[in-house]
Amino acid sequence: MDKTTFNTLLPDVRTAARITGREWADVIDAEDAEQEIWLLLLSRSDDLPQQIAALEKPARVSYLIEVGHQIGQQYRDDYELFSGNYVYSVEQVRKMLKNDALAGVEDESGTPLWELPETEIKRLQRTDSMTVTERIDLFLGMRQLAKRNAAYADYIKCRYLDGDWSHIHREQMSRATEALTKEMNRIHIARKAEYTEGPGTRKVLSNSAAQALTARQWHGDNWEGRR
Repeated sequence: MDKTTFNTLLPDVRTAARITGREWADVIDAEDAEQEIWLLLLSRSDDLPQQIAALEKPARVSYLIEVGHQIGQQYRDDYELFSGNYVYSVEQVRKMLKNDALAGVEDESGTPLWELPETEIKRLQRTDSMTVTERIDLFLGMRQLAKRNAAYADYIKCRYLDGDWSHIHREQMSRATEALTKEMNRIHIARKAEYTEGPGTRKVLSNSAAQALTARQWHGDNWEGRR
């Protein structure tokens, strides 16, 4: 890559990296995202950086943001695979909301579902586009967000349920979605920990059994890394 191409791409790569670090904050930060974007650009083809640099700036930034989302998705997939902790990205939550995830969830009194008791939320069924887990995490997340920051919860309701958000600044809307994502991840991971680490769920190994298990993993018997 020549110096002119590098200097053209640098501010836009950093913009995309900041957005990636913000929207995938649970799995990657802006500094790592910037490095990954450069590596991806250089690894795909020799002339790709020059092709991107030749684009108009809006198209260039849009392309690099999409590259950042791809990297964030890969980091999330890797995190889920190796840690067992599923985490939502801001982009994923935004897509849920855009697909009318909040629509049709009021009870007969007109009360939004996330304002009902937690037991009612946990009785949700899956839909064509969302699993039971995703719906529960979303509405418990909205419930918690309404307690922590009622304004953010109201922004999301106005935008994605009422369809009227002309009075809300775009940055406020973005921060509200980020806050909801954090609440959903806290709820999901806490519930998973409660399920997998609660009383009586762990099997205690004897010293000999633990040594045997360690030996099998060390020598490659039943090693998950071979999958």
